[in-house]
Formats: sequence, structure tokens, C-alpha cells
Amino acid sequence: LALDVSKGVTKYIAASRTEIEEKGRRGKALGGWDKLKDAAAIEAELANGQFMDLLRWNADGKVENGYILDQRHMTGGAPVEAQGWLEAGIWTVEMKRPLRPGTAGDLDLEPGKVYNFGFAIHDDYTNARFHHVSLGYKLALDNADAEVNAVQASVSAPAAGAAPVAAAAPVAVAAAPSAAAAGKAVDTGVDWSKAGERLITLFYPGQTSMEWTLVGKYHGGARPFQAGDRCSTCHDKETANMGKKMVTGEKAETTPIPGKRPGIPVTVQATHDADNLYLRFQWEGTEHVPVPFVDGGKMDPANQVKLAVMFATDEVKYANQAGCWGTCHEDLRTMPGHPEDPAAAGLALDVSKGVTKYIAASRTEIEEKGRRGKALGGWDKLKDAAAIEAELANGQFMDLLRVNSSDGSTEDGFVLAERMMKGGQGFDASIANDAGYWSVTIKRKLTSDQPGDLSIEPGKVYNFGFAIHDDYTNARFHHVSLGYKLALDNDTAEVNASAQ
Repeated sequence: LALDVSKGVTKYIAASRTEIEEKGRRGKALGGWDKLKDAAAIEAELANGQFMDLLRWNADGKVENGYILDQRHMTGGAPVEAQGWLEAGIWTVEMKRPLRPGTAGDLDLEPGKVYNFGFAIHDDYTNARFHHVSLGYKLALDNADAEVNAVQASVSAPAAGAAPVAAAAPVAVAAAPSAAAAGKAVDTGVDWSKAGERLITLFYPGQTSMEWTLVGKYHGGARPFQAGDRCSTCHDKETANMGKKMVTGEKAETTPIPGKRPGIPVTVQATHDADNLYLRFQWEGTEHVPVPFVDGGKMDPANQVKLAVMFATDEVKYANQAGCWGTCHEDLRTMPGHPEDPAAAGLALDVSKGVTKYIAASRTEIEEKGRRGKALGGWDKLKDAAAIEAELANGQFMDLLRVNSSDGSTEDGFVLAERMMKGGQGFDASIANDAGYWSVTIKRKLTSDQPGDLSIEPGKVYNFGFAIHDDYTNARFHHVSLGYKLALDNDTAEVNASAQ
């Protein structure tokens, strides 16, 4: 047959065959690869539009334009311009194709008409049928009813045959509500291709306090944890599934928000120069899901997103194993054991909005088992002011940074007796939503002489965790990471801040 079968039979469509067996009755072989029409008939079918137009971009920069009729042809079409790149774990591919190429095997795209559209991705070095494919969709020009609506716009053409690059342009994906960039330009001169990178999936934690994790009837991992295991040892690859249990109300959540996503995959990059640590967080945004038990559906209408980061040494109880979980207790505001009137205790705490985060070093005791009906936690077992001051001086705190999306403002504080959102040396940050993807960049000095600020030194390893309040949420209705290890130029650290 007049086919190139050097690599086997390739794709074909029905118009190229005299018959195709589609039912396989009486043992007939399915298909019709060998029932090829003659060359003249194939040529006539091509002229009559019986083909599938085919474009392909390859990660080495090669672009192919062909079609499928009697077989898969990877050449013959009009020139197509395309480029692609991988940045922060996200691939972007852009194509520029003439609407009316006027070439055999190329489909002219005209206003007022609707076309069939599909695409496939060979990822992770695969080939042939080992790809991921879309279903068939409808594409049209300026047609809101089409599933893929190509809206007329002024765009810049990509460079023809551009090679893939790392850390080049901002990620571009399907359009979504955007927020203006806020904050300072903090990474001028930073080469992000030199940064360490890790994909961390945050999850919705519900009402799983530190005490909850230590009680076997609530948490099956209580015994391994008490034996010294880290949370990430067991759960690093299953955070999305954990979040699903909580966000649906199946486990440890008394007020679920219908439609709230269970997890957020976040690309985390870390690098440093002689003076500063740079962190960049990138993740996909979400459509707004109104909170049914809040007027207006938004807990924090001013801030669509807040991102918080915590650092601590191993000296802070549970930081080594659980990261920031050691600050979350059963008796905090909105948690099951929160006090109704904390101000009545007369403690030297700001409880105007309820009890906030604290660590064990600030209390004389914390009830962790709840035996004989004892209330979990220890919010009211506060040490005196002198003892608190001494603990702070001894490094008993969780350093806390937060960035707000409304205006790019930053807060630099710490957690000890309560959550303090000020007192640190300060840091610079930018936050932006670009085409549905959020990006937060933090520039923080490596060293500080301020109480509650952790100095980050070469050769040492620190506990690191972060949380995102997305979709206008507040308090415990966030997505959180497990605890990870951060260090400078240390390949064994889970978050390795590589040198510039």
C-alpha cells in the first residue's frame, strides 16, 4: 500500500478507506487500515475537506503542521509560529496560525462557522498512544456559544521556532478574574532558574488542632507521631485526599462550605543572595464560592488572598514534626473548644477577636489527651509576663510573615503567647493575579536583631510552613501546608534556597 508504515500504521479517517469494520461480528477484525482507496480518490477527498488539520509543538522548539487523511502527515501545511516554556512547574505553549492558510490539509477558519477542536499532550517523555487527550469541543471566532471562543484581540506574535526556556515569561492560562498587582517589585535581578523548587499541595485542615492529632480516637497517626514521626513522613503525598475529608464535612469540620476546594497545589521557589532570602509562591486561583453562614458570602471582603509563612527552630515544641501545627489548638477562636467569653479571664492577651495562636512555651500546661472530660488546650494557663519575655529571648517563637492582596501590605510578627502581627524588622513583597494564577514573591533579610525574627544562617536547617487564605476567607478557613525543612544551599532540605 502507498503508506509510510516504517513505524507502524498511523492515524487515518474513514474517508480514506473503502470500508472499515466497526462491529467485529463473526470474528472480523476491527478497523480498515488495509482497505485504502486509490491515490486519485485520496486526492479528491483532500480537496473536498476530508481531513483533520494537525499542528504539533515539540519541547525542542520544532513546530509541525500536517493533517490526517490516509495516514498522519506531519508536513505540508503553511508555516506556524509557536513557543513554549516551563516556569515554576507550569508549562505554557503559545501558537500563532493564519486564519486562512490556503494550503491543502490546512483548515480555513471563518467568522460565523463552528469547527471541531481537540488537543493532546505527550508529557513526561512519552510517545504514540501514551498521551493525555481531550474530548471533542467546538471552536469558533467571536461566538459566545462555542465551547472554545476565539475572541478578537491585539496580540504580539511569538518568535518563530522559539526554543523552550526556563523562568522566562509569566504563566498564561485560560482567562479568569484578575486582580491588580500590589506591593513592591522585590525580585529585580533575581534569576529564578537558579532557585530551588518544590511542589507542595496545601489542604483544608478543618478543625484538626494540635491536640486532635495527639488523640488516637481522632487521628490514626497519633502513636507514630508520639514516637517521633513527622507529619510529612506519612502525609506528604496524600494532602489533597485529607483535605477532601475535611472540606466536605466528613471529618473534623462542623461548618463545611459547599463547593470549597480541598487542596491547592503550590509551586514554591527559594533562593538567596548575600543579604536576602527570596521566596516565590505560585498557584491557580478559584472561582468565588460564597460562604453560606457569612453575610455577603465573604469573610474578608477586602482581601481575596492572604499568604502567611512561618519559620521556627527545632527548639519550639512540635515544630520539627508538625511545622506550624504546634500553634493551632482546640481552644482557639472558631475551634470546637473556644471559650465564649475569653475577656472574663482577665489575662494579658488581646482577645477582642477571640483566642489566637500560641505555642506550648507560653503556657504552664496544655491538656493534650482530654481524659476524664478535661477540655483540650491551655489558652488560659498563661505564664507571667517575665516568663514570656524570657521564652522570646530564648528563641521560643514562630516567626510569622503575611502578605495581603488588597494593597500588597505586609505584616511581620511572631507567635508565642498569642499571634502578634507586628514587631519584626519588616520585609518586602509583591502579590499579583495574572490570568487566573496567583504569584506572591517575598524578599526578607537573612538576619535580624528584632525579637520574634529568626535569623537564617548557612549550615542550619529550619522548620518552614505556609498557609493561603483564598477566596476572601479568614481564621481557620484556610489551606495549609505540612511542616517542611528549609535551608540555604542544602540539597537534602525539602525547600532548598539555592544561591544566586
